[in-house]
Amino acid sequence: MDRRQRSCHPGNQLFIRDSHLSMDWVKGKTAIAGAIHLDLTHPQVLYGRALQRYVRRGVRWLDVGCGYQILPFWAMREEAQQEMVSSVAMLAGVDVDHRIKDHPLLTHRVEALGGALPFREQTFDLVTANMVIEHVEQPREFLADIYRVLRPGGLSSFTRPTSCSG
Repeated sequence: MDRRQRSCHPGNQLFIRDSHLSMDWVKGKTAIAGAIHLDLTHPQVLYGRALQRYVRRGVRWLDVGCGYQILPFWAMREEAQQEMVSSVAMLAGVDVDHRIKDHPLLTHRVEALGGALPFREQTFDLVTANMVIEHVEQPREFLADIYRVLRPGGLSSFTRPTSCSG
């Protein structure tokens, strides 16, 4: 019978008792990912980087399904989010979640659904929907409404969970 017993410990390390063998799973995972050119950056961090590229001074921005914050603070520091938003002409948030009232960075809060946006045509330069599209029951109507409120040359950005979003 094998005398080794497996035991998981904090710090992402697996130790095998009665042996001198230990493996740091984070280092191992990172090494394997590097060898196959796989980026392990969390999708929310990547989304934050994209926002920093596209959110510019004077932008009129609509965040559909905004909840109570742009990104989790582990993905982008609160101060960085505040700085990013400070230059926009407008940040409107749309959500059916009542916690929209707690979103500290919005200049306008609207309780509504994507697909029935209460805005005039060509109002926004940027429309984002972070982890929302997978909840939309009528995607054609949702996307048509996003297109309707975008200005010519405007940008839209959608993120969704993936099997690697852990």
